[in-house]
Amino acid sequence: MFIDASTRRESTERLFVADFWAMAPTIHPSMDRLLEHARLATAGTRRPVRSWSELQGALNVSSAVLTNWKRRGISQAGAIEAEKLFGCAASFILSGAVPATHHTPPPSPPSDFRDDQTQPTVSEWDILDSIRAFPQEERDKIRAELRSRAEYWKRITDEMLSAHQTRKS
Repeated sequence: MFIDASTRRESTERLFVADFWAMAPTIHPSMDRLLEHARLATAGTRRPVRSWSELQGALNVSSAVLTNWKRRGISQAGAIEAEKLFGCAASFILSGAVPATHHTPPPSPPSDFRDDQTQPTVSEWDILDSIRAFPQEERDKIRAELRSRAEYWKRITDEMLSAHQTRKS
């Protein structure tokens, strides 16, 4: 039986494309979780992690180590280092098991607590839980920045109320 050259080339090309996608390496789920968390944790920082090469630089590992991790999964030592750098639990990176979240019970109200003030909402608790994922040093910076902003807005509001009351008198 005779097969012309164009038919043979087309079938060979189709076979090659199918083989190529079948052989394409897949990324281990632990590395997908790590890259996603690193992206979130470093967004808005001086050195954000947006790609595999930036993750490699942040973790200070060779390209061979990163390639091995992408194929087989990150090592325990690598997951622990990532936990230190990005604040994500090593157990989550390794297994995907989400640690049981617990909300810290609200502190007792301060002495100047007014009845019209409310306890944190569910979305506010979610924000607090997200902040807990950061390293302690970052949490302290966030806390200081929020306090500074709150003090600024309180001062501005007090000045406006005072000016309004003075104008009324």
